[in-house]
Amino acid sequence: MMLTLDEPELAELYQRIVDFDIDGGPTDFSFAQRLARDNGWSETFTDRVIAEYKRFVFLLAAAGHPVTPSDQVDQAWHLHLAYSKSYWQRLCKEVVGRPLHHNPTVGGAKEAHKFDDWYKRTLQTYERLFDSPPPPDIWPNAFVRFGDDLHYQRVNTRRQWVVTKPDFLWRFPMTTLTTAGIAVVAATVAVLAFVPSESAYATSGIAPATYMTVMILTVVAAFGALAVVYFVNRQNRICPSCHSYSLELGRSFEDKNDFRLQEFQCRKCGHRVWREEAKFKVGGCGGCGGCGGCGG
Repeated sequence: MMLTLDEPELAELYQRIVDFDIDGGPTDFSFAQRLARDNGWSETFTDRVIAEYKRFVFLLAAAGHPVTPSDQVDQAWHLHLAYSKSYWQRLCKEVVGRPLHHNPTVGGAKEAHKFDDWYKRTLQTYERLFDSPPPPDIWPNAFVRFGDDLHYQRVNTRRQWVVTKPDFLWRFPMTTLTTAGIAVVAATVAVLAFVPSESAYATSGIAPATYMTVMILTVVAAFGALAVVYFVNRQNRICPSCHSYSLELGRSFEDKNDFRLQEFQCRKCGHRVWREEAKFKVGGCGGCGGCGGCGG
């Protein structure tokens, strides 16, 4: 894909980066193979990530503003930094002509907003330079980049099973789901724990049919409470802009007063809403003090 910029120096730099061989020659275990193994990626996807990493390197050198990688591209960048001679000597010094430093966040809401802005500008510059939007499976939007994609962890698959969660377990705030789940489990365990024996039936005078009716009603009531929680959460997911059920929790910030500011974003239209949570009490929109995302 050709660059839209006409400067021959930029076009030449981009071609040098594209032609750059990270391994520096044949090897029994290549950079691409290691990257695929470490992340559980297919060979085809890994090759695409490396191609996007090289485009990111070009953006680092030529964008003219701070840039931030996607998580997938960042994995390639982290691994390349471990190939210190390839990265610092051959890529930075010989190909680009200057050092390209990796500066991770120092934490906090201010840093989160900064990197959110940098990432959005990176996507915009990418589309302008390459005359095409970045592939969304490698370059997701900022909501996913700083929401879902912050939860990756290194897992030993020989010792642990990795099981995909049902959508409702990660799309809703976990405090609500945890409370509802505990209520259902507690009610069920309580009913089963107090099932009387036949002798207890005889001495108490409680008819077995009556007791079983009470037990069934208790379990139904517990699961009914869970259903209510589900539908209340569903209502809370209505986007105030497009009115679809696609408002999802993206990320949270803790402030000095022990309040949690939670950002929700509509996956359909991109509308953002900030809500405030103080421990287990959830407040309304605009709790952040007026970001404009919810019109507050």
